[in-house]
Amino acid sequence: VYYVYNEIRVFVSAYVWMTGFGNFLYFDKKADFSIERFVSMIIRINYFPLLLSFFLTVPLELYYVVPLHTTGFVVTMITCWIGYKFENACGMGYWKSRTMAVALSLFAHIIFYETPAVNFLLLFSKEYHFRFQADKYSAWLGMASGLLWGKLGDYMQWAHGYENDQRRRIVSIVQFCG
Repeated sequence: VYYVYNEIRVFVSAYVWMTGFGNFLYFDKKADFSIERFVSMIIRINYFPLLLSFFLTVPLELYYVVPLHTTGFVVTMITCWIGYKFENACGMGYWKSRTMAVALSLFAHIIFYETPAVNFLLLFSKEYHFRFQADKYSAWLGMASGLLWGKLGDYMQWAHGYENDQRRRIVSIVQFCG
């Protein structure tokens, strides 16, 4: 049964990663930081699990992925908003503003999860404390991946564009050796 638990942990962590990745790409493209977006997402994420918990009289802790997903969404929205403000209010370039915002988010994660501040989660439950500790950097890694996604696409276009014969040979040699 232990192997099933490990698979479930991977799936939950991947889902929280996708929260950071997908929401980063959305906010980076749309820059929709409106209260309507926030409220609609909070309702969309939490509505059905809250109903299930209430009507089935099941502890909400069993739906622990919901607070993980909600927190990942909120952290991603705040991170992207900070990056957007750095770019527009402070005049930073795209990469500098987004990198600084993602770095600040990492710093906030470290301050919370790697200090006794994480014990704040014990006010809710030991289960939430454990689950948040298990997936503490998943959403952040999703945001960092979302930030680098465009550069990866540019590299793939460059590497496999084949307009330049010399470039094709270089890429082939690097891929063969790697």
